Amino acid sequence: MGIEFDEDKKKEIADYKQQVVDSYSGGYEDFLKENNLSDADVDTIISVSFYAEKLQEQLGDKEYTDEDKKAYFRDHYRRAKHILISTKDMQTNKELSKDEQEEAKKKAEDLFEKAKNGENFDTLIMENSQDPGSLANTDGYFFTDNEMVKEFQDGVDSLQNGEFTLVKSDFGYHVIQRLALDETQELFDKGFEEKKSDIENSIENNGFKDRVYELVDQYGIVTEIVDQKAIDTVAKNSK
Repeated sequence: MGIEFDEDKKKEIADYKQQVVDSYSGGYEDFLKENNLSDADVDTIISVSFYAEKLQEQLGDKEYTDEDKKAYFRDHYRRAKHILISTKDMQTNKELSKDEQEEAKKKAEDLFEKAKNGENFDTLIMENSQDPGSLANTDGYFFTDNEMVKEFQDGVDSLQNGEFTLVKSDFGYHVIQRLALDETQELFDKGFEEKKSDIENSIENNGFKDRVYELVDQYGIVTEIVDQKAIDTVAKNSK
């Protein structure tokens, strides 16, 4: 598509590459060997983000309406409340003793039964939760993929609206209730406005990826998956 880098952009890429090398504190060659990569492979990985920027400029921005964004919110976000009974010392973050962890488990199981049997969940949260966020977010958490620990997300995904579950994560025991995003229009609007910036970034990035794959098909490009872990490592240790 005729995308080329000028000298300023080449220097920016070179500086970016140096950041990657420096991040290994002299162990860059070892990193290459461990991941079966060459220095040229790293150059290719790094150049991708710069090519993507240029490609996005060339394709131009696609406009998304508020309705598009609200549809994304409905399809990709959840809402949930929870009680956290921690298995760590809240001051030191150290694991509690086995006896204390067993007590935490029993307390969480008791609260889970109370919630299932109809006791006011908001009251149970206020009186028992050790997560300051659950006390501050009285309408619950609005979240999408990978914003919560896996056990919490999987627990929510296993529920229908209004149902409860009990899961354990590295933080402790979570008594969770899944709630409808659109329980009221006011709640839906609040959650949407709270997450609107993240939604805009996600929908634009996903739209760009879709357009790239259309070009891949159009030009008959054959792609090959390489070591994704190595690519992620390079990306994490640079920009």
